Amino acid sequence: MASPNVYPNPLSLTGPAIGSLSGQYFSGNVIWVDSTSTAASDANAGTEPELPKATWTSAYTAATAGDLIVCQPNHAETIAAANTLNTANVMTLGLGTGGSRAKFTSAVAGAMWTPNVAGLQFFNCYFPASTAATTARISVAAGGTDFRLQGCYFEAGTNDTTSCLTIAGARAYVRDCDFAATASRPARAILMNAAVASCCFEDVSIDGSSYGWTSAAFGITTGAATLLTLQDVRLLNRSDFVVTVTGCSYRGFGVRSMDQTGSRIVIAA
Repeated sequence: MASPNVYPNPLSLTGPAIGSLSGQYFSGNVIWVDSTSTAASDANAGTEPELPKATWTSAYTAATAGDLIVCQPNHAETIAAANTLNTANVMTLGLGTGGSRAKFTSAVAGAMWTPNVAGLQFFNCYFPASTAATTARISVAAGGTDFRLQGCYFEAGTNDTTSCLTIAGARAYVRDCDFAATASRPARAILMNAAVASCCFEDVSIDGSSYGWTSAAFGITTGAATLLTLQDVRLLNRSDFVVTVTGCSYRGFGVRSMDQTGSRIVIAA
């Protein structure tokens, strides 16, 4: 068995818990991305932090299954073309905290990223409001099973016309993520639009701010979602959770409105 790539020191002094462990072990390559570096170029291999790639898009194109893409603090990238993600088991880790997290802004008239293979993971990324009529920042297709999203922040603005996150793949896991309306009026934060099983949403907040949403902020609209787990889903400022499909099976722990603005929980019988 091949030895793993061992990084005995933290990837960064700032960032999510996964990036501040005392050691990291990877069987694949680590590809570095940093738009703030004067040495950054998509012509670089990106395997050295001193010679990073300039864009995540180039890093993902170069990645193979099992690789890790590390985006340095304050990396900022505008995605101008839709990307169907067909390389499985690639993790993207954004370093930094708060506003210094890696930012990905959609200028795509459609879905920005469409995971269509198993095992794609995104940690600690920031998705500002879109600058074009974007149907989703991330639209997980049926083939995008075992998708994981953790510690990410989504802004939803006027151009976010369908949802921030759309899920049609089984076993998606969304944890410690925040969705907030930042202009009048986005459509949804989360949409499940297929009969998928074993998805989990844990420690998720959805905030309509002063704008609200044109549809249910968290909607399940097509196909029964089975074995769905909802844990600590917080609804603020007229953010509804609405299931319009009968036959869903779910376990809900702490799905609740956090204020008195009229956020509703409606589940079809």
